[in-house]
Amino acid sequence: MMSKRVAIFADFDLTLTEEYQQIPLIDNYLEKYKKFYNNPKILEHYRKFDPKFIFKEPEDFFKILHVKRDEIMSQDKNARIQNGITWLGQLLCDTQEGYPLENLSLEELYEFGKKIKMSKGCLECFIKLKEVWLKKGIEIKVFIVSVGLKTLIRGALDGYMKEHNIKENPIDGIYSAEINETISNNKKRRLEVISVIEDYSKTEIAYEIAKGGKSNRDKKFTGNDYIIPHNKFIVLGDGFSDIPMFRFFRKKGGRGIMVYKKGCMTSYLKARTNSFDNVDYLLERDYTPSSLNPLWYYLNKCISDISYKKCKHSEVSIYNYKWSKLMSDTEEQEIENHLSNCEDHKFGFTLTYVVPHN
Repeated sequence: MMSKRVAIFADFDLTLTEEYQQIPLIDNYLEKYKKFYNNPKILEHYRKFDPKFIFKEPEDFFKILHVKRDEIMSQDKNARIQNGITWLGQLLCDTQEGYPLENLSLEELYEFGKKIKMSKGCLECFIKLKEVWLKKGIEIKVFIVSVGLKTLIRGALDGYMKEHNIKENPIDGIYSAEINETISNNKKRRLEVISVIEDYSKTEIAYEIAKGGKSNRDKKFTGNDYIIPHNKFIVLGDGFSDIPMFRFFRKKGGRGIMVYKKGCMTSYLKARTNSFDNVDYLLERDYTPSSLNPLWYYLNKCISDISYKKCKHSEVSIYNYKWSKLMSDTEEQEIENHLSNCEDHKFGFTLTYVVPHN
């Protein structure tokens, strides 16, 4: 058994990819989508909520989701809109008879997953990280956690591996929505949702991983019982929806890295606004395992920092102090004394960022 483990907890869309996972699928059926959703009766309904609604390109699939959410909110202002359920619900809706994805199969979904544009060097990076740190006695585990669809994600990974002649998949686990396929007597396919991952459920997944798997999920663990303690997690994400996970792990002593489209100043500025004090690093989305690549350099630095950190002080209390949470005068004074002398902790939050280069 390894003496030390570090987990990389990665989002998928626009974190390990250059596009949303739905795009290749919608693009293939684009003409059917345009014909269906630009029908005058459909347009009339959708334009009640979005006066400019029209289906022209694959990205307009997300306009449908916005309209559906607005429609729900118009009926119930307190309704909780769940992203994973919303888009999967729309996917299943579009597989109905007469709709753009009529009779879509799981096999087809998997094949469309292979067309998803993955980020440069993403799997090679994880392979190299595992090799480098294993020699130092540290086992790197990589998990994908997404509100997307596992069938598409598996297809994307397999497609990337084949294209780049990668023999072994470095991903240790995929936590994402799953669907099942049934075929009726008249040979009509029906897709059914088995499970859904939501942003709020990622915390539960984090505990499951930390405890070593689903079989231990309901067991009570104390500090030394965890297979991978939360302060040994590195979170990779791309935007606002990842903020809760960044905060959760940083509060426990982990690290957060937000990525943005390489060479894109607009993407960088948007990410800079979203990142605020919630991440440790803001870097271009390029995973090439090279010493000249900032993301590779800082991933290794994160692993080193959390693996060799000597300080045993409560990360939660330090985090709460930095966010001005209410605490006793005695506790506040103790933390201030600690921050003044600890090499692993400093006053305030620090964001390291790399401005895009064309």
